[in-house]
Amino acid sequence: MKKKYNINLLEKQSTDIYQAVFVFTLGFFKHILVITQIIILAVFLYRMKIDIEISDSLSMYYSNKEIVESSQDMVKDYQAKSKLISDIGDKLTAESLESEALKYLLSVFPQNFLLYELSYSGSSYSLRGLSFDYATIMKFYNRLKSDGFFEEVGLDSIQRSEYGFNFVFKLTNFKTKTNEGSES
Repeated sequence: MKKKYNINLLEKQSTDIYQAVFVFTLGFFKHILVITQIIILAVFLYRMKIDIEISDSLSMYYSNKEIVESSQDMVKDYQAKSKLISDIGDKLTAESLESEALKYLLSVFPQNFLLYELSYSGSSYSLRGLSFDYATIMKFYNRLKSDGFFEEVGLDSIQRSEYGFNFVFKLTNFKTKTNEGSES
């Protein structure tokens, strides 16, 4: 059998303790450096994620702020229109009440009266006219009182003139009822 020889032309390296510690330390620091870079990269990515969330939150805040500000104009317009509609409703109610009062007055107004002034202010009516008969004035006055459509019925003045009797009625606070009574 033949013997095989291994020939090693390299010098045999001597390994002392300092060299072994130095190699170990460099390897250890290499691993620490890689781990530190991984941690720094993770922190950087986490910070980027937080910055994106903050940016999204701010953009959402400003867009919602714009929506709220534009909605405020719409709310103010709505409130103004609502107030206008309410005012119109109040005026229509007042005009309807005035119309009902005039319809009632014309339905019970005697034929032998001459009316030369009918005025309205607020909730009071003033009737000025002329009648040839004092009894007709009193019947009209009693009719207005008995029907109860006005809170106050006042006969302010009756004056005798050469043509008959001048009268002034003051009526306040007309109230509607379901039955107006019979016409005279």
